[in-house]
This record gives sequence, structure tokens and C-alpha cells, in this order.
Amino acid sequence: MAVFTWTRNRELQGEAGVWCSVFHFNALISACERTCHPSTALRLLADMHKAGIAADTVTYSAVISALGKGRHWYLGLEVLERMKKEGVVPNVITFNALISSCEKASRLEEAMAVFGLLVDAQLQPDLISYSALLSACEKVGEWERAWWLFEQCKAEGLRPDVIIYNALISACDK
Repeated sequence: MAVFTWTRNRELQGEAGVWCSVFHFNALISACERTCHPSTALRLLADMHKAGIAADTVTYSAVISALGKGRHWYLGLEVLERMKKEGVVPNVITFNALISSCEKASRLEEAMAVFGLLVDAQLQPDLISYSALLSACEKVGEWERAWWLFEQCKAEGLRPDVIIYNALISACDK
């Protein structure tokens, strides 16, 4: 973060050759996700807007993921809405980040609603989508729904992997 602050200060002072792009912000926001600093991720998003740098799908997905690590799933929903209002199109990674955010907070119904948004957006759920849903089922003791999701995953033509099987076993064990 210190490098970013130095760079931004130089940029604001008008020093030639020093600038930040969406790429730099995305890297910093991703670092916030890895180090569990959701408030800093939101502040960086605000800084981007102030600087006139347009956020992209990667930006918003990283912010949502950072919020999920901090168990702020409800803010992730707000970020998704803001993203859509700004005309930035969410992708499977964006929706998976939000499903995972809900899962970390044991919010199965919200995770299922986000899964519905993913499908409504005519995107194809992947193994990560199903794995997060199965983990959410496990956290709230919904083994029947976990089994149904597992069957749906296979019906979609996806080939369950070890992570899916482990999530299903954990859900059925509760």
C-alpha cells in the first residue's frame, strides 16, 4: 500500500511519468482481498472514481471478493448493483465471488438468489458456483438441497471434482 500512496501522491502533484491505471487499482484491490482489508478495497474503488478511472469487471469482482473475506456479503450485493448501473457486465467470476461471500456468512438463501441472477444473466454456472453453494448448504445443515444441487451440477454436464465431492460429503455429514 505504501508504494500506491507514494505513486498517487506523485501523480496528484503532477510529476511526469507517474500514473495509475485500472490495472494498478485492480492489483491493489486484489491484494486487499488476499489480506482481508475490505474497507481499503472499497476506498480504492472510490479513489478510482475520483481519479476518473473506470472500474471494470475485474475491479468489481475483486471488491466483492474482498468484501466476502470480511463477511460483508450485503455490501457485495450493493457493489453488484452499482456495477450494473455503471454498465459494467458481471461475469461468472463476479457471481461466484458473491456466492462465496454469502457462503462464508452462512447465507444460503442469498447465495441461491445470486445463483439465480447468474443463470438469469445467461451465464453458465461452473464447479466453483456449485462448490460454494454446497458449502453454504453444509453450513446451514441443508443436506437435501446439497444433494439436489449435486444432481443439478451433473445434469448441467459438469464433471464433479474432489472439491465438489468433499463439499457434498460435508453437507450430508451434518
